[in-house]
Amino acid sequence: MNQEEMLAKLFVLALLASIFFSFFFLFTKKSSSKNYLWKSLNVVSAFLMFAFVYVSGGYLVVWLPLIVLVTIYNSRSLRFCPSCGKTNIRKSGYLPVKKCQSCGDRFD
Repeated sequence: MNQEEMLAKLFVLALLASIFFSFFFLFTKKSSSKNYLWKSLNVVSAFLMFAFVYVSGGYLVVWLPLIVLVTIYNSRSLRFCPSCGKTNIRKSGYLPVKKCQSCGDRFD
């Protein structure tokens, strides 16, 4: 299998994953399910980024740590409120989200 076929298959896989996760984020109301889906989406995205870099011949020594850091940062940057189900994104770089910006409920 050549590089162009692999890139096309990875593109289709990324498209299917984005449709799948978009569908579930749109219709899921429970915050615990959304938190689990968000972490799963980050892992799938990291795998797809790694696969794209590997197939395109990038330097894995450089890209692998960056992919890991971005995945960790993204998984901690967003919380879903258990009371109202709203999405809460942190405003500053490293401070975690401590309360809901919509209803004011504190997170654990």
